[in-house]
Amino acid sequence: MTLFPLTTSKHLITALKLVHGLALCASFSNGLPIMVQILLAMALVAHYRWVLARCQLSGQTLRYSKALGWEIAHVQDWMAVRILPDTVITTFALFLHIEIQDSHTHISHSSMFGRIKPHNRQTLLIAPDSFLSLGTYRILVVKLKTSYKIKSKSSNLLVKSG
Repeated sequence: MTLFPLTTSKHLITALKLVHGLALCASFSNGLPIMVQILLAMALVAHYRWVLARCQLSGQTLRYSKALGWEIAHVQDWMAVRILPDTVITTFALFLHIEIQDSHTHISHSSMFGRIKPHNRQTLLIAPDSFLSLGTYRILVVKLKTSYKIKSKSSNLLVKSG
């Protein structure tokens, strides 16, 4: 059984600070009235705080075993998940699309996409520095690629082996 405890990515937080900082500068360096600029700046700060709160992965853990397959937990409550075929693996990030097998989930879902995406599906953005040790991201990528067969023109897509 292999455990993958997730932490908040420092690179992702830095990128969020940079993008929101640039947007904040742009909100003040335009020809809009000052009141609109202030409202835009307040909206950007509120959005930054909301995104920062959504990026907190601490307490979530992935694990894989041949007997049980893939599971995810928040604290210690484990649930079976299925890795979806639209999962994307790159060198700078892993866009992990999962389907929670149990309908009574404790993992929060984005209400923004609630109408588009079923409630038992979730997307995790996992950066290479989201782990305590440096080699854990590589081990996770290898486990994903060995537990699923790549069957696409793009080598970054995963399709469940039959």
